[in-house]
Amino acid sequence: MHRPLLPAAAALVAASIVASATGCAGGPSHDLTPRPRAPARGADVGVPSTATPSPSLSPTAAAAAARADSLEPLGDGAALLVPAARIGDDRIEEGSGLAYAGGYWWTHNDSGDGPFLFRSKSPWFDTAERIEVPGATAVDWEELAVLDGDLLICDIGDNDRVRDDVTIYRARPTDSGLERVATYPVTYPDGKHDAEGVFVWAGRVHIVIKNRGEDATYVYRFDDLRDGATNTPTRIGSVNIPEGEQVTAADSNADGVVALLTYSQLLIWPADDVSGDPRQAFTLHARQCEALAWTETGIIFTNEQRDAYFVDRPLACSLDPWLAVADRVQLERVPSGADGRPALDLLADLPVRNRRDGEYVRMGLARGRLVIAATLEIDGELVPSTDRLGTSLLLTFGSEPRLRVTPGEAQIAIVLAPLQKVGAVAIDLGGGQSLVDAEAISVEAAGENGTVSMVIEIPVATLFPEGLPRRFRMALAGNGFRGGDDEPLLGALDMYSLMRPFAWAVIHVE
Repeated sequence: MHRPLLPAAAALVAASIVASATGCAGGPSHDLTPRPRAPARGADVGVPSTATPSPSLSPTAAAAAARADSLEPLGDGAALLVPAARIGDDRIEEGSGLAYAGGYWWTHNDSGDGPFLFRSKSPWFDTAERIEVPGATAVDWEELAVLDGDLLICDIGDNDRVRDDVTIYRARPTDSGLERVATYPVTYPDGKHDAEGVFVWAGRVHIVIKNRGEDATYVYRFDDLRDGATNTPTRIGSVNIPEGEQVTAADSNADGVVALLTYSQLLIWPADDVSGDPRQAFTLHARQCEALAWTETGIIFTNEQRDAYFVDRPLACSLDPWLAVADRVQLERVPSGADGRPALDLLADLPVRNRRDGEYVRMGLARGRLVIAATLEIDGELVPSTDRLGTSLLLTFGSEPRLRVTPGEAQIAIVLAPLQKVGAVAIDLGGGQSLVDAEAISVEAAGENGTVSMVIEIPVATLFPEGLPRRFRMALAGNGFRGGDDEPLLGALDMYSLMRPFAWAVIHVE
């Protein structure tokens, strides 16, 4: 989904859109130098301003800046989203904050790593120093922000909404590391909240909660901050986030634009009115995104799997959605033999990832049925279906590129263990129980020597009661075949992708 800028926001970001013809996968205009933040309000927080213009990039970061924009146009309005880099330091296992201060990029691990930050001259952290934040405790660090040149280390995670010790630490970068200059205990005015998004605008710190059952995704603002005293922000409004999405990071730029990151969207507001619907919204498929920071010309975001993405001039971008995989399949009709069975050798090969030698997954149309034939290896024994689905092939079908799966999509598990009771069942991948009639699906399977072969026939009317569309969406994922990242996949990065119909493979019907 891409919304054009509303007039009120257009004036705020006009400077960013000028010369944008080379941005958003349009050419080498990349600059990873962060812009100075908004005008300082040091008096409001009781700490003198230390803001300085950003220095020139080091050779390492300059080389990183030359890497390609993460967006590659696909020709249908969408874009392929390709990591610009991998986070280089293996000690950064699950980056959950990103900021630039004191001439360095900074990040930290999610909860469990202790009170440490990593700093590097490169936003990809090819080489990094691990620095302790003196006098700080790490319960659930979730975000970094910059206030008057100082780092704000935000210990604001509270999954169960029970914490009495939510805290923001303020640390000043030095040549040798960090100097803690203030500790801000935080108490919300309306109860306890989990949060992962913090941004600074006009010298004021803002928190955007994650929404774990609250009425809305609220935005809070601190009009001042007091070292060692209880700091209670003002709730100034809320933002409209699609159901099922949660804010995982936030940042503002010097042009007065705020970006909020969710699990599958990048959302844009003017900094002086972060409320209501976003002025721009980009749907993205990059696993679980957790950290975000503006640069001079673009934006960087990273995920828990240590992929880092750079999008140049996103405010001028017309590409949407941004897809990590872009599977496209031409589905053809195949004849049936004298026995009435479809000619399996004429089915089209599907571009399944992690496919091993001798494996295949093929699909076609025959006699009003969608026919899928597959031969796949299984590492170890078949896992029986109990409270989980055991060894099974998960299939999803839909006609709309929705953000999240609903009962309107066909969500099916082809349960293989034990083989004597192989069959199809309707499942719920997080959006409600699928309404598909699984009993109408025919499944035949046989296995030997660690390999299982199956033929699945699904009546088209079971998937699409109103008739087969000229184009539909589909995803496939193995469950328990090999485990980990080695499962067979189509239209997906992992099993969680099966919850995101917009990311599924596009099937064109001949």
